Amino acid sequence: MQAIEVRFDELSLEYEPYCGYDSVTLYDGSNANSPELGAYCTAAPDSITSAGATVFVVFETDLTANDGRFLLSWSFVGQGNQGPPGGLICTIVILHCH
Repeated sequence: MQAIEVRFDELSLEYEPYCGYDSVTLYDGSNANSPELGAYCTAAPDSITSAGATVFVVFETDLTANDGRFLLSWSFVGQGNQGPPGGLICTIVILHCH
C-alpha cells in the first residue's frame, strides 16, 4: 500500500506555544474530517508519514503578522514511488478575529 511522507523544509510561523495564531495542520485523508497527523507552527518532526495515498494540508492564519512561511515536500513511500492518484490537497483558512 502507498503512503505519503511529508517533510517541512521550512517552518517559520508566528510564535504562540499552542499554535493559536498561525499553523499548518496535516490530515491523513482527503479532508479535515480525516484523522489528524499533527498541527505545527514552530517545530515539526523530520517527517510525517500517512497511512494512505492522500494528505490534506490546512494553513490557518489570523493575519496579524506577515513574516511567516512554510515549505513542504512530499513523496510516495511503500511499494514503488509512483503511487496512485492522490497526493497533497491544500487549502488556506483565514481566521478573522473580532
